[in-house]
Amino acid sequence: MQREIPHAFGLVLPLLATLISLASLYVVYRTFRNAVLGERHEAFFYLHQYLAHGDFTAARMRMRRDIYKKEYARWDEEDREMANRICASYDQASILLENDVVSAKLKAAFLRGSWGESICDQYELLRPFLDDHQTPWKTGREFFKHFGALYNAACEYHRKQMRIISGGQTGADRAALDVARELGLPSGGWVPDKRWATDWTESDWKKNRDPLATYPNMEEVKTGEPVTDRSEPVTALKERTLRNVRDSTATLILTTQASRDKSPGTTLTKEIAENLPRPCKEVQADLGTAVTEIRAWLDEVGRVSRINVLNVAGPRASEAPDLYPCAKRVLMSVLSSRRSA
Repeated sequence: MQREIPHAFGLVLPLLATLISLASLYVVYRTFRNAVLGERHEAFFYLHQYLAHGDFTAARMRMRRDIYKKEYARWDEEDREMANRICASYDQASILLENDVVSAKLKAAFLRGSWGESICDQYELLRPFLDDHQTPWKTGREFFKHFGALYNAACEYHRKQMRIISGGQTGADRAALDVARELGLPSGGWVPDKRWATDWTESDWKKNRDPLATYPNMEEVKTGEPVTDRSEPVTALKERTLRNVRDSTATLILTTQASRDKSPGTTLTKEIAENLPRPCKEVQADLGTAVTEIRAWLDEVGRVSRINVLNVAGPRASEAPDLYPCAKRVLMSVLSSRRSA
């Protein structure tokens, strides 16, 4: 007579078989996962070693120390080769990251660390080179597009606050710098040789009294032209204007009803922004709609490209005596709301 298997034991056998199958699947999964993660860690190590290569490191140092200070038209072949190395290296790095060769966790760590800061700095220093090589009638917009994507990704970690730059002149320029300082926003910009402005005097310069001393991170355009109480550094002023428009994401020009179309510097700023090109908006700061108009424009530009650096320009105080208080009030309202957003 055949002995019957107890009912409870009959239930245990299928359950045990299921558990064994699940355990086998988990072992396969862990083996595969470890293999993939191992490959991704190797890719991350390769990426780090690739960017740390001596040629690329030397190129980045040259760009940071010397090349970016030159007028772009005066870059020689070696300067352009250095720039090309940097762009090509970061372009390749971006391709690796975009194709998920490196895990999301490692990618975030890479962008959050010192490499992310380097990417942001180098891209901003290389704007004139990138502009020249992304001109449709020369090479097409696709050139170094991966570097641009990498820059935008790194900015999420390192450019959370908008940086305000200006040319340091009296009027709209100073209003922007004062608002940035009061709100604790990063600021800076290019200024003419000897840090010239309309409230600058030769005697103050000789006595080491600088009207721009309270504004950090202002860099001089060195042209070597004579600067006195009776002569403005014309070449430096033009180059200063060019560099501030070039090194920014967008340019905001603030004027008044009385000063519109009366400032040669403001006209030059608009022409440069159109030629580069860069987003540019002229707003009359003494109108009641100024704040709303600027906010709408910043939102519109921001939908296309993250605004990391805003250049603020406009007539000097001698051309628009009432501009400074209007510009400061408008900028305070606009930038304080964006900072807290």
